[in-house]
Amino acid sequence: MVEATVALNKFASTENFLCVNHSKAIIAAGGTKHLIQLVYFGEQMIQIPSLIMLCYITMNCPDSEVLANEEVLIVLEWSMKQGHLVENVTIQGLLPEAKSRLELYQSRGSRGFH
Repeated sequence: MVEATVALNKFASTENFLCVNHSKAIIAAGGTKHLIQLVYFGEQMIQIPSLIMLCYITMNCPDSEVLANEEVLIVLEWSMKQGHLVENVTIQGLLPEAKSRLELYQSRGSRGFH
């Protein structure tokens, strides 16, 4: 599971030219639901790559109604309070940016999401 998540991170990474397309495909396949479960309930070695992927997906598709409906913002807020997650250098850079983008889009479209 860890290897698959790490491999998929390369597709969703903002360094990948097609990251938005790949992120939309992951969302369409129901991947965010599984990532949320892994972030909340997975062991630390799967939590970190799962949260990184959730951040990439959020940064690439902050206007996704699925992200709003699955309450990804709550997951990101919870993650910011978890010491073992925010110690990770990659997460330190991604998490605040992903959270702020999602907050921005959800505040703009709050009437349409909930």
